[in-house]
This record gives sequence, structure tokens and C-alpha cells, in this order.
Amino acid sequence: RRHLSERRQYRFTDQLRIGSFIMSNVFFYLFSFVMLLLQQNLELVGILFVVRCLVLYIGYVRIARKLEQELSVWSLPVLDAAYFLHYLFLGVSVLMFKKVRWK
Repeated sequence: RRHLSERRQYRFTDQLRIGSFIMSNVFFYLFSFVMLLLQQNLELVGILFVVRCLVLYIGYVRIARKLEQELSVWSLPVLDAAYFLHYLFLGVSVLMFKKVRWK
């Protein structure tokens, strides 16, 4: 919560990176959800899902190497969806509830 409310403290380039990552998540999951509901272009949804997983995998492999950590490939799609839901609910709570004052 604190990091969302303190976005002004981040450098502009970092704000752009974080914002573009979050917006890509939002657009991807909304697009996928709508397409699955409409039962249209299911092949496109599948292709986009695979491409997105590959892009995430490449990015997270680089991060894991820098941090000298192992990476569970099969958990990436699940963790990505959980991250999206977490950010979605966290963003709503930041907008709905009063500002937290840190000492």
C-alpha cells in the first residue's frame, strides 16, 4: 500500500516501467477474459498467452540470475495471475480507504 501511495518519490523512468508493466497486465487479462467470454479468437488468446509467458520467462530468468536464485518455470503463469489480482485489489483499497501516515 505504501509504495502505491508514494509513487511521487520514484524517478520518472521507474514510474514509467512500473506503470507499463501493470498496464500490460491489466490489458492482457481484461482482453483475455472478454475474448474467452465471447468465445472469439481463442487461438489468438492462446498464442498471446504463450508469447506473454515466454517474455515473462526471459525477464524473470535475467532477474533470477542476478539474484542467484532458482526459477520455477511452471509457477510463472500462476504467480503472474496472483500478482495481477493482488495489485488490482491493492489499487482499489488505496483509492477507497484513507491515506496511511507513516512516522
